[in-house]
This record gives sequence, C-alpha cells and structure tokens, in this order.
Amino acid sequence: MWDLALTYKMPNQRDISVRVDGIDPSVAVENPSNALELSSRLEESSAEGHAVIPIGGGTRLEVGGAPSKYDVALKIGKLNSIVSHNPADLTCTVEAGITLEKLRSVLSEHGQFLAIDSPFPDQATIGGVIASNAPGFLKWQLAHPRDSVIGMEVALPNGTLIKSGGQVVKNVSGYDMARLHIGAFGNLGVITKVSFKLTPKPVREATLDIEFDEISLAYDFAQEVYKSYVMPLSLICSHDFEKSSTGCKSLVRIGGRERALKRQIDLIREIGRRNHSTSIEIIEQPESDRLWIDVLNQSVKGVDSGEYIKINTRSSCTPSEVEHAVRIIWSSLENTGCLLSINSEPGFGAIFCNIRFPGTQLRDESIGVIQKLRESLHEIESWLIVEDLPTEWKSGLDVWDRDQISSIKLMESLKATYDPDFVLSPGRFVTFQ
Repeated sequence: MWDLALTYKMPNQRDISVRVDGIDPSVAVENPSNALELSSRLEESSAEGHAVIPIGGGTRLEVGGAPSKYDVALKIGKLNSIVSHNPADLTCTVEAGITLEKLRSVLSEHGQFLAIDSPFPDQATIGGVIASNAPGFLKWQLAHPRDSVIGMEVALPNGTLIKSGGQVVKNVSGYDMARLHIGAFGNLGVITKVSFKLTPKPVREATLDIEFDEISLAYDFAQEVYKSYVMPLSLICSHDFEKSSTGCKSLVRIGGRERALKRQIDLIREIGRRNHSTSIEIIEQPESDRLWIDVLNQSVKGVDSGEYIKINTRSSCTPSEVEHAVRIIWSSLENTGCLLSINSEPGFGAIFCNIRFPGTQLRDESIGVIQKLRESLHEIESWLIVEDLPTEWKSGLDVWDRDQISSIKLMESLKATYDPDFVLSPGRFVTFQ
C-alpha cells in the first residue's frame, strides 16, 4: 500500500483541478513521476477496489457523464518529457503529460510540427488530447489525428504496462492496439507514452477570412476549394446566428513556400469571387495562429454570460450533409430564445455548436429542446454529443447519444474485457454495470 498521508487531501485542502462534475476524489490525489510509479499506483487502487480517474491538463473534464464513483485522481502532469526525437525520420516519442504547446515549441526548433491541434494547447496534455479525441481543425491536408499515432504505451486497469506499435512509421507487426485508446476517455487504460510521425513545418502560413451573404454560398465555396489544387491545412465554415441568420464566413488556413502560398491565395480569391464572396481578408502569422486558437477555444467553451446557460455540442454526418445539418440545427433552435454559433468542417462532416439557453428557462424545458434537436439530426443519420453542460442537467440527459452511436456498444464490450471491475472512470463514458 502507498502512504495515504502523502496523497490524501483533507476537505479544506481540496485540489479543485481534479474535481469532476463537482465531485472530489474520496481517497487520494496521486501525482506519479514516471510510468512505473503510475503503474504501481494503478495496481494498488485496483486491488483496493478504488475507482480511478486519469487527469491530464483538465481541459476536458466536463465531457462525459458524471462519475458513478470517484476515489483516486491519477494526475499525469509529471510524465512530461520527450523520450526521443529523430528529426531525420520525422518521428518522436513523448510522455503523456507533456503539453501540446511545449511539444510544438521543441519540434518547431527543428522545422517540424505535430499535425494535431486542440483547445488550450498550453494546458492540454498529449495523453488527454488523444484519450478524449479533442476537437481540432488541423486535418484537411494532414488526415485524422489518429493517423499521426504510430505507437503507444498504456497502463491497464490492473497496472500492467503494455506497448503497441513502435517508433518507426513503417511498423506493421501485430494489431494496432493503440487505436483502441484514442477517444476512449481513459476507460480501457491510462496512456503513458505516445509515438508520433511528424510533418515538416511550412515555411509560411496564412489564413483567409472570407465572408458570404448566404450559407449555401459558403458551402459551395468549400466544396470548390476541395476540388481545386489548393491543399488547406484547415477549412471551416463559421456561423454566428446572433448576428445574422443567413450570413456565413469561411476560414481557410494554408501553408507552404512563398510562391506556393501566393498561388494558393490567388486560387482561393478566385474561387471566392466565383461564389459571390462579399469580402476576403488575408491574416498573416502570428495573428493567424492566435485566430485558430481562439476559434478552437470558443468552439468548446463559448462565451460566458450570467444571463445565459451555455452548452456545447459535437455532431457528425457525411460531408455532403453538413449544410443540411446546420440548417436543421438553426431551424430547431430559431424560436427557442437560444443564442447559437456553429463551426463546421465541410470536408469531414464535423459540426461544433455553442448554444446559450436563457437563464430563466427551466432545466427540463432546455433538455427537451436538445432532445428534439437530436431527433431531427437522427433523421439524416447524424448524432449529437453534448460535451459541456451544467452538471445538474446530466441526470436528465444521455450526453453520449448512445442509441445512435453504434461504436459505444463496441466500447461496452471492450470495457467488459479490459476493465470488468470498473476501475477506470466509471460512469463517464461506458455506464453499464
């Protein structure tokens, strides 16, 4: 057994950074210094029947159901070193507690970057970003974030450390078990190390901010960009329905050498004019970098206001249905008194909504609005996950839309195999028991 005197937090010493849905760990806050120590703590917790919640940077703790049991907070912030970096092979291995911003800074010195972005990169840890499948827009040219992962070390619920993949890109031996832990919210194991393939950093980047009077024009523009020679790093359509029920803007992030970048800018301008854009603004670095961080942060946090109760949702559909889904969301909320802003990725079918309900509206009435919106999206085979909402609402709403997302049934089966005693994050993702 470990020394509880060193880890237990008395009520007047509570560490609010590990509080989940208003619940503090009942036994201990653990902060191991390395993977072996983490493994040992996890093994002892499992033997004692304690429920453990892994904690990274704390930027995604509001996502998921309220924990049904919470005994031990297992912080990974001290596992924050770069284990190896091979610039010639464009690969690196890092501990899960390193922040995305710190890793970016080191890689930038070698003219490289990791093709993964996340809200609050100065706080978000690599392990947390991967485990929670954090939203990011840096993927049109560079594929899904899981395609950057080539290996992983994970501590299973009983404390056993396992490895999958490797530190080279062409590693094809065995099953790609690392993918099970991407987006699993720490339900199957605690990520301790991750190996990535890297990407050369563009010589120069810029973002084009393009305004349209009609939503359909913005999506026609996006489709034409995808069919062109332009290879954007990111492309989103952004709507603020509080300002306009019909207007929309597209943000296109591009990178490359000087001549290639200029050619892309000229092409995007031409496509914008053909689709009747009302304005085109070019935003250079470092303003471009700050813009994308702000857009990501607002996509998951929105704008706080005492007059409104904010929730954030995440949906997915086929790329061809994104405009239709956005119109469904708007029409479902138009006469409810809600304020709405949406960022969508037409190339990937991802939709992020920030919805602000009037503070005077009753909880059950607001939940009813969400349920009706969800049912409308089901008609086009889309789903809606509620990623951030008041804790007291979670008892009346299935935040995961599990009846629509078939992969959650698979996760339940995996949970029964990997963690039958529900040591890790009980109730937050897979809730059967």
